[in-house]
Amino acid sequence: MTIYQSTPPPWATGTKRIQSFASGLIRVDQDYKVPTATAYTDGAALVRGAVLADTTSPAVDGLYIYPDPSWSDDGDGFTTIPVSAYGRTQTTAQDVVLEQEATSYSSYRFNVWKISGTICLSSNEALSLDDLNLSESLFVPFNISNTKNPDESVLSISETGVSFSRWGSHFPDDTGTRSSYKVEVATMRTFRVVMTTNGEDISSTVTIKIRDPSHKITSTRSFGKFVEYDFETVRGNTTATIV
Repeated sequence: MTIYQSTPPPWATGTKRIQSFASGLIRVDQDYKVPTATAYTDGAALVRGAVLADTTSPAVDGLYIYPDPSWSDDGDGFTTIPVSAYGRTQTTAQDVVLEQEATSYSSYRFNVWKISGTICLSSNEALSLDDLNLSESLFVPFNISNTKNPDESVLSISETGVSFSRWGSHFPDDTGTRSSYKVEVATMRTFRVVMTTNGEDISSTVTIKIRDPSHKITSTRSFGKFVEYDFETVRGNTTATIV
């Protein structure tokens, strides 16, 4: 049988299928055809980790084949190679959910946000709080009350200072080698809270110092070049320091 070629194989065939995930991950499925006689040569580039050329993909940083494709001899001189490739359309946290957590110190009670969601990162990235790109407004305490004076309510709250502590940790790259280093930063925020009993006059002021949360990975799903993480924020001591 003679096969006439207008373009060299592999040839994309059939309908391209795109599946989107909540994290921003996308999966693209595409079948390719190659002549069976030269299948191993013509299909050599369709391997795990290779970039899948697709100019119509919404992926922001490329599509990468995962896993290694299977091959099927069609019995008509051609071999079909079904390929799956993964990319991402978002680089920040998605499907963010906020839950109120109650905390207290002395006679003061207030709430902070527990934050959960999902994110898609490159497999050689370590997840940090900065990657989530969360609004700093989510770290401000709210629903502040004084149990010794229930008539008081918040007249104003303002952030008056930020301090940092830093530490570093190694994490494995996509080959499993501990070759990368990530610096983590813990942030302590200071807030001045002005209380009132009549909505106009100042009855008291309180300074609240509260540490930004850290994060905990609750689930991990690997797709070759990319990894999905489900996460939630954690406060080591939900009891804030009030001075």
